[in-house]
Amino acid sequence: DSYFLTVNRALEFEHLLPDATFVDFSSVMWEMRQVKSSLEIACLQVAAEICDRAAAAGFEAARPGVSEREVFVAMTSEAWRSGADNAQVAVVASGPRSGILHAPLGGRTLAEGDILHVEPVPFVHGYTSRMMRPKSIGAPTDQQRRTAETMVRIQDEQFPAMKPGADAKEVDRIVREGMLSAQMRDNYTNITGYTLGLKHPPRTTDFTRVFRASSDWKLQENQVFHMYTWADGMAFSETIVVTPEGGKRLTRMERKLFY
Repeated sequence: DSYFLTVNRALEFEHLLPDATFVDFSSVMWEMRQVKSSLEIACLQVAAEICDRAAAAGFEAARPGVSEREVFVAMTSEAWRSGADNAQVAVVASGPRSGILHAPLGGRTLAEGDILHVEPVPFVHGYTSRMMRPKSIGAPTDQQRRTAETMVRIQDEQFPAMKPGADAKEVDRIVREGMLSAQMRDNYTNITGYTLGLKHPPRTTDFTRVFRASSDWKLQENQVFHMYTWADGMAFSETIVVTPEGGKRLTRMERKLFY
């Protein structure tokens, strides 16, 4: 799992240590870090609160005639003031790019009728929380309102199922089948959530545990996940910790299509 133990370096180790025995240590550390301590959850809680404030700052700045970069600056400034440690603290995309969840930063100017997608990704002591929200630039259409409300309702049914011992595929099914049954999407090929915790480049996302139809693992108390869904250029996501009462939101921003 090392990013720095190249083939050449590994061969050199074997050459210099002919009597040593090398064993596979892949995935061991990733598995050990699944259940979070109270201190780790505290870091993730602070990061989640920064998500809320950064998204609010971005939406406050977002209006017709403002560029995506100005929204990004507003989010970054608020995240840094609030204690974020990292430089790249958010994803911002608008208009035809709003459905690209990991779009690179652009310079597009916001216009009436656009959907703005934001995802704050602040780090606190190396721990990252995440959240996605959409904002309509100008009044949204009735269809956009209905789509957003349906996505929120379906995902709100998923979070209570996130209890210790729950089958990951059953948790996934709530959103996957719910979105397809509601005709929010023609197909659903992506996952509905993945592990959150300590992150450092070059690996900025932890897929040790993911929620998909074929998942074969059970949830554990104090695991933390980024749970998300999207359709029609709008995305909703939360940082969720597994508790005996169900999934608890660490991110607390109102779940709606803003405008």
